[in-house]
Amino acid sequence: MRRSRLSGQGSIALPLSVLLLAWRTLAATALRAHRHGLDPMPPADGPDSALPVAGPDSTLPVVADPNATLSASGPSSTHPAARTNSTLPVGGRILVVLRGEAMRTPHTKSWREVSGQLGCDKAGYDRQVAASKSLMANIVKPLESIRNRVDLLVTNYPCKEGQLIESIYSIYAAHRQTSIEPFQKRARNQAENMKWVLQRAVRRASLQGPYDLIIITRHDVIWRRRIDEWPALDVRKFNYASPCEARTCHAPFPDGMCECGNDLIHTMPGHMLDTFVKMPLWRHTKILNASRAYRQVGVDVGYALTDDPEEIGEGVRAPNQYYEVYCSLDDGDGD
Repeated sequence: MRRSRLSGQGSIALPLSVLLLAWRTLAATALRAHRHGLDPMPPADGPDSALPVAGPDSTLPVVADPNATLSASGPSSTHPAARTNSTLPVGGRILVVLRGEAMRTPHTKSWREVSGQLGCDKAGYDRQVAASKSLMANIVKPLESIRNRVDLLVTNYPCKEGQLIESIYSIYAAHRQTSIEPFQKRARNQAENMKWVLQRAVRRASLQGPYDLIIITRHDVIWRRRIDEWPALDVRKFNYASPCEARTCHAPFPDGMCECGNDLIHTMPGHMLDTFVKMPLWRHTKILNASRAYRQVGVDVGYALTDDPEEIGEGVRAPNQYYEVYCSLDDGDGD
């Protein structure tokens, strides 16, 4: 039997097995403390407590957000809380197409004053600048922020205001993947304009695609809300902007569609472009036809902005939280 002497006390006999057990316990405690970076015997809580405190340089483990979007290169660069729409592509390819005519006459003029010509109007320059910048800020940039490549295709009619229209084009051209493609003449109507636009989009897709998402919208829209904050948007669907005013929903289609769809923007999955070219059901009066036809190819029809007509108010040009159409006149073909 080994004897241990403690200072100031008599000799106390301890069994060897007890000493070995105590030594092993202390060694294991020290090893665990070393692995976790803690003092083997932390002091009680107080001003000098050694308990870890979270801060800028804290090495405390971070619990992964189960809703965070991951890719082969790691977590999304955008904080998940900043994105309220989870259907948007991440790390994908997107084509944004502008149709119609830029620099349209602002709503401060009457139809009589504009003599039937709504586009390429010097009076519409400032509002067009606002619209162009809002497209970049609220549609293009949010999509890029989640690592998408966004190609921008800008179509337009010929414009005699060369210096002003070039200034508008420069807003888009600051984006690397931009193609400015004005037509050589004016279309006879909106249907012909859309036909030309789709021909350019197909050519672009054949050269730069395939695309995960295609967005087609108008020049004269000032966007008020970011695309990743549009609550109704499901990019797997073919989307109109919204229902038209509430009075058009008095006899809704059985699946909840109204009989009029706001057509200032359309979105579709990229694989649907060929189907859309063959069946271009984009007009506001064609939403029920589109719902039936596109379902046959496995694509539902929905709304990009909101499915609540009350949010749009008294008409698609009425003030709302999503956008402003700065030209309140319609030339009959609605470009």
